[in-house]
Amino acid sequence: FRRWLTDSDANITIRPVLDPTTVAPVDSYEIPAALREAVHTQHPGSVYPFSPATEITIGGRLDLDHTIAYRKNGPPDQTRIGNLGPLTRTEHRAKTLTNWQVRQPEPGTHLWRSPHGWISVVTNQGTLLLGDSAWAHRVWKTVAAAPQIESAG
Repeated sequence: FRRWLTDSDANITIRPVLDPTTVAPVDSYEIPAALREAVHTQHPGSVYPFSPATEITIGGRLDLDHTIAYRKNGPPDQTRIGNLGPLTRTEHRAKTLTNWQVRQPEPGTHLWRSPHGWISVVTNQGTLLLGDSAWAHRVWKTVAAAPQIESAG
């Protein structure tokens, strides 16, 4: 290992371990770098059902979107890991301007309902289509009735 380090012109960057659950929420619309990195660590791709998009960067393909829309005079800690998810601009517009709905029952788990009533669960492992059965709609309603998870910090 020592020989490899000295003989290979290795470029090594040492970074502290990031635990996404310990990143403090903020009371602003803007997302600080530490929070942005925590969301990217937890979910490196889009949280939209079946989206192939990846790369959360400044000016990149994905923006971090508030699951529950940010309100200027709303409650504290609106910008937190459990209320953010990466989306492309097109996916964000679908969520904002059409009948797509999303809920985040826990950080990193997004439950979507399409305009036609199809329910999907999206995690960092991909999309699971629950369909439009009575059971899928009970899952949707149960998540809606559950209290929001408190943020860490």
